[in-house]
Amino acid sequence: MNDNDIEKATEIKESLNPSNSEQSENKNIPQESNKDELNQEKRENKKEEKLEEAKENLGEQINEESFDDRNWFRRTFGKMSPGALRGSIFSLSILSLGIGSLAIPQKIGIMGVILSPIFIILSGFANLWSLRILGNMSLKYNLKKYEQVIKHLFGNKMSLFVGIIMIINQTGVIILYQVILYKLIGGIINEVGKYGYPNVEDFAELSFWNKFWVRLLVCYGMTISILFPLCQLKDVSKMRYASTFGMISLFILIFIIVVECPFFIKENIVKKKQSLNYYDILPGLKGNMKLLQSIVTLFYAYACHVGAFPVFESLHKPTQKRVNKLLNRAITIDIVCYLIIGAAGYLSQPLSTPDLIIERDKIFSSDWLMTLGNFFFMFTLIAKICVNYNAQRSSILILLGYKSNEFPNSINYIITSIVLIITTMVAVSFQSISDYISLIGSFCTVVICFFVPGMIYIKGNEYAITHCKNISTMIFISVILMIGIVSGFFTIKGIIEK
Repeated sequence: MNDNDIEKATEIKESLNPSNSEQSENKNIPQESNKDELNQEKRENKKEEKLEEAKENLGEQINEESFDDRNWFRRTFGKMSPGALRGSIFSLSILSLGIGSLAIPQKIGIMGVILSPIFIILSGFANLWSLRILGNMSLKYNLKKYEQVIKHLFGNKMSLFVGIIMIINQTGVIILYQVILYKLIGGIINEVGKYGYPNVEDFAELSFWNKFWVRLLVCYGMTISILFPLCQLKDVSKMRYASTFGMISLFILIFIIVVECPFFIKENIVKKKQSLNYYDILPGLKGNMKLLQSIVTLFYAYACHVGAFPVFESLHKPTQKRVNKLLNRAITIDIVCYLIIGAAGYLSQPLSTPDLIIERDKIFSSDWLMTLGNFFFMFTLIAKICVNYNAQRSSILILLGYKSNEFPNSINYIITSIVLIITTMVAVSFQSISDYISLIGSFCTVVICFFVPGMIYIKGNEYAITHCKNISTMIFISVILMIGIVSGFFTIKGIIEK
């Protein structure tokens, strides 16, 4: 936009927003109803005409946002309408923040205190890069689904292949969240009932909570009463308040982990002399390559690419500027949360750090704060299950030939019922699925979040294949893909050895 365009936009904005003096003068004019109504109608028509003229002359760089006269407080804390930017940021962040964040403390012990923040930040920027590619391509071709972008650029066979991978990925994620929900409920029962087990995992494996019929009743009861009704929603923007509450719940858990951290440091580091791993990554390169599995876990922690498209679609006025602002803020929230959770969690129990930090050993006779945090985190997981299912349902509908969100309620009921029955049964039958998660991260996440977006970028830009940007992109996605393949291979090796 040149200087003349900027001046013209400023003049238009000033003409549409009369000064305070003019407004005060207008108040002193006698109100004649018919005349004032006619003048008001003329002013509104004139405002609309000038706005349309500005948009035609200056393109997408001038839009309704340019004439938003709300102050910062009203924009930040005002009412959220459907598709509002704040609600969309929370919806996208809630897709990432979850189990991956709780697994980061253990990965810090493998990567080292010095290197792990670098890995966390670089992983965040790598995911931001791929999300921007998907967001910009969605706007460029006016396509609302991940699979539609693949089909437009690569054809039906590639779209079918990626669609199947995404369905497998989302199914595994939903199963994982259902398992963790069950364990969190058990942890609360352990604390309230004073069963005396030192952590959540021990209660889930050694008490009556590990009986099959108990898992069956609790998991299916939760699915029927809570998950099924929420998963019926067709528009993800209707969950903006649930997503916001889920984010608040996660922040409460982060706050509790940080608040309790000094007490755990005093107990485990000062008294028990547990040492920290500052930079030694060699143990992670031996055996089953835990270092590569840790990097893949970080990729998984940021994965929200499939679910991002319903958020893009529900976003009000989805311009490139707004989409990039949405992605920047959502990933920034994720990075900050992961750094805080990772540091506080690892310092709480640096020796034998559990897979999930909420499973750490208690140092208090009664840890009500963590129990409260786990209770609130359950709402985060419920919101994540519903948002992830929304993305999974979109992939299934595309495979079935539906091209819009206007699909029969009967189809919605059938798909939701089948998916939740299968995922709940797997969650009931297999409570220890850490190896399965590693496989999903190594293969599905790497393909969906990096390999495919990289290929989309190369196919969708106007540069020659030998251009430096395309070559650097191919090198980058090749390295990421190799990390995933090697990590997956050693995960399978570990399963066979067990």
